[in-house]
Amino acid sequence: MRRLLLHWLLFTAALAITAWVLPDRWMRLDGVLPAFLASLVLGLLNALVRPLLFALQLVTLPLTCLTLGLFALIVSFFMNALLLWIVGNWITGFHVPTFAGALVGALVLGLVNSVLSTLGGVRRR
Repeated sequence: MRRLLLHWLLFTAALAITAWVLPDRWMRLDGVLPAFLASLVLGLLNALVRPLLFALQLVTLPLTCLTLGLFALIVSFFMNALLLWIVGNWITGFHVPTFAGALVGALVLGLVNSVLSTLGGVRRR
């Protein structure tokens, strides 16, 4: 439970940092509560979409093998961008107006989340 809470807090911080770094025309966050709510909804949607993503990656396995795994990374990236864009339209106080903003946001969010998770000790076993 403690590890899950730490991961949620770090993801919320990563989301806030991402919204702070990106211009308002790509992503805007209007406070702390929308950041917590958006990170919670993103985490739940990611957990629900992960089996669909796995099924999609099984279907695209030949292309993934042909590109030495790069296509799986691209599919995951676009799925995260789509979820970010959807949540940006659902949550009041968290705005991702365009899909281009979601693409840039997913890239920055992934990088910031990786750094914070490594520094916060979430990835250690």
